[in-house]
Amino acid sequence: MEPEKQAPVSSVSEAPPRQ
Repeated sequence: MEPEKQAPVSSVSEAPPRQ
């Protein structure tokens, strides 16, 4: 259970990747 890993992952899945 790593909140730090789920936070960035959820953000990337919801928001489009910035290149």
